[in-house]
Amino acid sequence: MKLKTKIRGLDGLFKFMRPSTQRRIAKNVTNKLLVRAKRESINNINREYNLPKRAISSKLKIERAKANKLAARIYAPNRRLNVIEFRGTKATGSGVVATIRKGKKTVYPKGFIAQPKGRSWSKYGQSKQVSSPKKLALQRKGGSPYPVKGILVWTLAQIIGGHWNRNLINKMIKREIKAIADHELEKEFRKTAGIRR
Repeated sequence: MKLKTKIRGLDGLFKFMRPSTQRRIAKNVTNKLLVRAKRESINNINREYNLPKRAISSKLKIERAKANKLAARIYAPNRRLNVIEFRGTKATGSGVVATIRKGKKTVYPKGFIAQPKGRSWSKYGQSKQVSSPKKLALQRKGGSPYPVKGILVWTLAQIIGGHWNRNLINKMIKREIKAIADHELEKEFRKTAGIRR
């Protein structure tokens, strides 16, 4: 998710500043909004999906704006999530039960939880070997024990890039950008005037 900001109402002030000062202020404003956008995205996803905040935070990365590139972004690995990463996922007699979105349970028949070791079961039709350092939610494709596949849903990149999250982030930016910009301008004026707090 790319983050571009337009600081409205400051064009008149910017005319009296050096281009390097303009870029520095714009960079600082963008990066502060970026950090807040990441925090807001973590809260948004946690409210909608049954993913722990710590797990979301560890996967979300930020690319900060620079003076010569006034654009920033939040991104996440383009890897589909195994349902075991969602809180409350468990194996039952009916299969694996997972709550992906809060309040909505999904049952995956023939599902089970195990730690795949990557052994060769090609004679049973398992062409692609699955190996993991931790337990995964898996599902049998047929009546026999093999082949199996991971029970996967969307990527975190798809979730964070959804329109619902983008809309909430845009509202946050509109709500907070003026206060952040005013603060950065005040810092710059104090620095120029040699005023210390």
